[in-house]
Amino acid sequence: MSLPTLSIPDIGRPTGVCAATGRTLQPGEPFVGVLAEDATSEGVQRFDFGASAWTAGARPPEPWRVVAHWRSVVRVSDAPRRMLADDDELLDILDQSEGEGDPGQVAFRYLLALILIRRRRLRLEGSRSLGDGRAVLLVRRKDDRPTPSGEYAGPATEVMDPGMDREAMSAGMRLLDRIMAGGESR
Repeated sequence: MSLPTLSIPDIGRPTGVCAATGRTLQPGEPFVGVLAEDATSEGVQRFDFGASAWTAGARPPEPWRVVAHWRSVVRVSDAPRRMLADDDELLDILDQSEGEGDPGQVAFRYLLALILIRRRRLRLEGSRSLGDGRAVLLVRRKDDRPTPSGEYAGPATEVMDPGMDREAMSAGMRLLDRIMAGGESR
């Protein structure tokens, strides 16, 4: 599986402008960051929307389709930099992407789950085979605790393994790390 070529600074850093209205977003103002994929060229781009524009239904124009979105606040210039999305926001993105069948979405969700396992926000419970050569990871949130009888309240979250080779997986993990860190090298 090949990964799209991305211009990290264009995706990782907030634009500071509402994509729907063209208005400059002010420090401290809530906004919605959107990672979108061009359905025709497989290009990826970031869009930012003022919270009110997003709530009113503003979305990226055609042919862009939303891959992931998160809520944030425009950084005050003297405030310390924070990651593009914190772990709770990444968990929300993982939940939102459940059931996606698009190969790019499946790969994104899988790599996101691996990052959350590495950050110790998800616990890997195991995996299972689907019988057709594909596998599914079984993960739980780190704070999901069993009852005294040892049972969990619900089933483990299933994350489809997209079958990437090591090179594609390493490139994808580096890419996601850079995107989630706001486009800065780490």
